[in-house]
Amino acid sequence: MNIGNDCIVSGIYNISPLHCGTGQTTGAVDLPIARDTSTGFPVLPATSLKGVARFFCDKNGMKKDIINELFGRSVEEIDNDEKTGQSIEPISLEAGALIFSEGKLLAYPVRSLNRPFFHVTCPLIMHRLERDLAALDKVKRLPGSWLEGLEKIEQGNAYVCQKKHAGHPLVLEDLIYGPGEVIEFSPLQDLAQWLCGLLPEKDKNTRNVLKTGLVLIPDEDFMDLMQRIIPVQPRIKLNENKTSENLWYMEVLPSDCLFLAFITQRPGIGKQQENNISPVEKMKNSFGYLEKVQIGGNETVGHGFSYWTLFRKSAEEQSA
Repeated sequence: MNIGNDCIVSGIYNISPLHCGTGQTTGAVDLPIARDTSTGFPVLPATSLKGVARFFCDKNGMKKDIINELFGRSVEEIDNDEKTGQSIEPISLEAGALIFSEGKLLAYPVRSLNRPFFHVTCPLIMHRLERDLAALDKVKRLPGSWLEGLEKIEQGNAYVCQKKHAGHPLVLEDLIYGPGEVIEFSPLQDLAQWLCGLLPEKDKNTRNVLKTGLVLIPDEDFMDLMQRIIPVQPRIKLNENKTSENLWYMEVLPSDCLFLAFITQRPGIGKQQENNISPVEKMKNSFGYLEKVQIGGNETVGHGFSYWTLFRKSAEEQSA
């Protein structure tokens, strides 16, 4: 059975700094973010996303039996009720019907002298995105113009989606591209329009920032940035005398990172008897629960607040 028979394509866009960690120390950073082991790009672990989805569905009143069907049953130990003296039977462990992918980075906000920041991506990310979309049947693929233009990309250049930025020096953190290396790339406009389908329709300002500020840089430059510019924040614990008791460092993703995550269903899970609705369809119907979520740690200091959006075609795509 093809795993992509029914699939949700969703975008996750953090509106405050976000920390999804690994629980392991790396070098001088005590709490690093989770990364793809082959590229070093930030990722949102699938286990974190599944836990967030379950929490918010439960918080917003989804029936317990549907939650167990979609996400799996939790384990409860046998306990004696002190009031009744009756034994509480354990709930058997069962896998949920849904499969969650990790959140893969699509665009990272990079500071610039040309404007506050650009959403930066690279060919490797886009090739992987196209591969993943192609592997999942019945999923909207990237615009054809983008695929045709991808073959014309040359190493050493930065590609912008707006003519006004082309032919001028482009500064991205400490990367500097000369006037002759900054090239207008019209297929980026189609790609940016597609990526806007991963953002809330009502947030027109954020969509416009992405649509006008998408930049494509070489894979090597992007990988170098991901190793050097992820913010590291010091955290400190004070004792009763207000002096330092403990100091540690943690990585956090800045606001305005865009990720993509898939939700599909396990092979062999067909239509359910209740209203003949599949698990994925039930999740789609409940996606409003995930409009604004908190992902990762440090909720009490404002970390991890994000949009989690079901992909929707733009008006231009719908009329095509």
